[in-house]
Amino acid sequence: MKKSKGPSRRTGIKSMPCKDCGRKVDNLDESSVAVTCWRCVCKGINPNSVILSDLSGEEISKLISKK
Repeated sequence: MKKSKGPSRRTGIKSMPCKDCGRKVDNLDESSVAVTCWRCVCKGINPNSVILSDLSGEEISKLISKK
């Protein structure tokens, strides 16, 4: 059997705050120095994107009633 050539995690895992919004991001390699969360990446790619988990129940009902 061939040995995997991909990266292996030899160190532990840690959590860090997102460099843009400050939310906690889990499951990072211990050698990480900065992280951008998936929400900030989505907003960076498409500033008009709507992330339902960031909305309150009232805001979701407003959004659904508009369409």
